[in-house]
Amino acid sequence: FVVDNRTPTISNVSIDVPSPTTNDIVNCTSTSADPDGESPTTDYTWLVNGSTAATGSSLDLSTISILPTDVLTCLAVVEDALGDSASASTDVIVQNSSPVLSDIAITPTALTAVDTLTCTATGSDPDGESLNPALEIQHQGATVLSTSGWTTSFIPSQYGFAASDQVVCVATLTDGYGASVQLSDSV
Repeated sequence: FVVDNRTPTISNVSIDVPSPTTNDIVNCTSTSADPDGESPTTDYTWLVNGSTAATGSSLDLSTISILPTDVLTCLAVVEDALGDSASASTDVIVQNSSPVLSDIAITPTALTAVDTLTCTATGSDPDGESLNPALEIQHQGATVLSTSGWTTSFIPSQYGFAASDQVVCVATLTDGYGASVQLSDSV
C-alpha cells in the first residue's frame, strides 16, 4: 500500500515589535508541525503594502523603503521534504517617529534692546520626512513674532522689549504626519 504525504501546518505567526517605526529591527516567528514526523523548513518573506521587500526571519526596517502608515507583513511558508507546503501571515502598521529638535540658540547672549538678535534651531526626522520648522519670539508670555524656517532675526525694541526684558525663542518642529516637538531658549 502507498502512504500519502500529509501537508505540514503553520500557525502563530508573529512579529516581535507590534508597532514598529521605520528604524526598528523586527523578527518574525511561527510554529510549524508535520503530521508525518518530518522536519519541515520555514522561510519568511517581508512585504510592504503587498510588495516583497526582503526575506529572512529578521529585518532592519532602516534598510528598506518604508514609511509611517505602511502595512508590514510577515509571510511564513513551511515546506516538508516532499515539497508540500502551507503558509500563514501577520501584519503590523508602521508608526511615525516624532521629529527631533537637537538645538536652539539665541545670539548674541549679551545684548541690548537695540541689538539684532538671531534665533536658530536645528533638527531632524528619524523617518527621513520633510520637516516644517517654526520659530516664535515671546515677550512676557505673549508671542510677538512668528516665522517659518530654521532661523529668524529681529530687534527686540521693535517688538516692545525694554533693556531688562527676557527674550524667549520657541522652536516647533512638525513632520509630515503631524507629530511635533518644541524646544526653547532665552536670554
